[in-house]
Amino acid sequence: MEPNIPTNPEPQIPIQPITLPIQPTTEPIQVPAEQNFEPTKKSLPKWPLIIAGVILLATLLTGTYLLGKNQGINQKPASKTAQTPALTVTPTSTPDPTANWKTYSSDFFGISLKYPSEWSQLRHDTTPVGNSKYELTEVGIKNGISLTMELQENNNFKNSEDYLNFPSPINASEKILLQDGTPAHFYSQFSEGPMPQKGYWTYLMFFKNGKTYTFYIVDSENSQEQLMKMIIPTLKLTSQTSKIEALSLDPTASWKTYTSEKLNWLSFSGYTLKYPQDWTLKEEKIPATSSRVTISKNEYSIVIYQAAMGGAGCIYEGDVPDGPYADLRNKEFTDIETSFGTLRRTYQTPFDTKTGAGYSFCQKSKDRNSYGSITTIGGLSYETPTNPDKIILEEMDNILKTANTN
Repeated sequence: MEPNIPTNPEPQIPIQPITLPIQPTTEPIQVPAEQNFEPTKKSLPKWPLIIAGVILLATLLTGTYLLGKNQGINQKPASKTAQTPALTVTPTSTPDPTANWKTYSSDFFGISLKYPSEWSQLRHDTTPVGNSKYELTEVGIKNGISLTMELQENNNFKNSEDYLNFPSPINASEKILLQDGTPAHFYSQFSEGPMPQKGYWTYLMFFKNGKTYTFYIVDSENSQEQLMKMIIPTLKLTSQTSKIEALSLDPTASWKTYTSEKLNWLSFSGYTLKYPQDWTLKEEKIPATSSRVTISKNEYSIVIYQAAMGGAGCIYEGDVPDGPYADLRNKEFTDIETSFGTLRRTYQTPFDTKTGAGYSFCQKSKDRNSYGSITTIGGLSYETPTNPDKIILEEMDNILKTANTN
């Protein structure tokens, strides 16, 4: 019987031989007795050494980094200084709007301030008020805005605070501090009267060293608070000691002094007189002939003339006798007392038609009640505008009152 062979035999998968590991025997290995081995030493674990090495390495690296960083910090400023040039900043200044303004100063009261350059002095008065020294100066634009400064000795107040608390309309004002810390009143108001002028009045007022200082700007149309606030920072007290006390209330203490030369070929005396700082003196001489001294301010002049000339009598009342007499009856006159006699100032139209008006002088005789047109120091006259300012006329008279013969 034949074997049954399948027609489609399945492929044969080769069988790989399997090699099994040889298991060690449990029996101890027998060592020959003649071999002498030393016992095996037990080795230490390695991980602590590794950790210590890592820590040491990290410490070295950290120290190196920090050292380098510190050196870099110390070196950086020097490097920047050497390589980067210094930057210079130039501050820009704000233009001073008062830089070109005029300066007013009162030596007597030790004060100065600035005012607009287009303004000019309108009037000045130093006539004492009672027993107190008084000074008034007005600057401004004619028939326009004006700044008036009134300075007066005043012992009615103990200090600045006493002055500020004095009951008056100015209690409603704003109280400010000047640059030196002096408290002051500042206020503005519109007035219909009874002030001398209708308009806006802006005031600055304070008390210091026994004196009251009053400044006011008058404008008929607009308030000038801003202008006053520009003037205030320019105000300076140049003297902390009252010159009134030092000068014993002499209003002419700060005036200039002029001394004339005695002309030997004439009978007139030489003389010395004083005049204010804001007046000018001009001397004109013709050798062996004449001398003319003119003291002036703006349109006002005092003229003292010495030359060979004849005189005339001055008649103020009664009949006019025959001879060389000047009829001055019904003329307005003012008597001025001087160290060398009484002078009578008389208003009249001057011979020189260039000036608006003038005043002639006659001197009272010492032995009788009569007047002559020639004075001890020569021929005297005033030249003034047609309608002279009475305050300036009084200042001119005060100049003549200082005259003394040499």
